[in-house]
Amino acid sequence: MAKTKPVEIKVKMCRPCAEKLKAEGKVKIGSSCKDKNECANCHRRKFVYDCELINQEPPLIIPIKKNWFYKIIEGVKKEDYREIKSYWTKRFELGDATNKVCEVIFKNGYTKTAPTCHCKVNIHTGYGREEWGAEPNTEYYVLDILKVIEVKM
Repeated sequence: MAKTKPVEIKVKMCRPCAEKLKAEGKVKIGSSCKDKNECANCHRRKFVYDCELINQEPPLIIPIKKNWFYKIIEGVKKEDYREIKSYWTKRFELGDATNKVCEVIFKNGYTKTAPTCHCKVNIHTGYGREEWGAEPNTEYYVLDILKVIEVKM
């Protein structure tokens, strides 16, 4: 499977956040806005700049069943599990790493209009909880849900 191409994502950021990320080489700063908006980084409402995040991998899209999808949105389910197979190893691009923090989009269905939940996750191997769909004594790729970024219904 070919490696995904990095994309540029347009966001609005306040000056301190934009300057900090520019110094790290993670953002290009564009024009400033005359209205107050929410900063994509610190979430404060300030005068912001149009910025482009650079070298960001697109989030991985993962299909998920309806009941688990809604439990993630509600904050009840904090982990998702995927079998340890070469298919998921390639998609997660773990290589020799035992841990990876990245963004995924959980999608409930296959249509363009299917509900989605954009999350920041920590991927590692481990044993899952039976009440969240894991089989006992089976090792999985565990996706610890660190933060729900956006939900589209």
